Amino acid sequence: LKIVRHDEASAVSYWQTLRCYLDRALNASKAARDLYIHRSTFLQRIEQIEGMLGLDLADAASRAYVELGMRAYELLGDRKV
Repeated sequence: LKIVRHDEASAVSYWQTLRCYLDRALNASKAARDLYIHRSTFLQRIEQIEGMLGLDLADAASRAYVELGMRAYELLGDRKV
């Protein structure tokens, strides 16, 4: 929910950034290209997201946790979890 709250208050969509990164199997170059941003900008966003969540996306367990949380939110929408 931290990402959702960030996106509500910002012009930068961390949700879309993270979703694209996960969908591209952590390939920063492909994700940056698909988002039409420079790779270094993309990597800065990922670093900020990791800091916000307190997680390392290189860790498989952390990645699974984030992926599961995002999928649950996408399925349930704004309903209270």
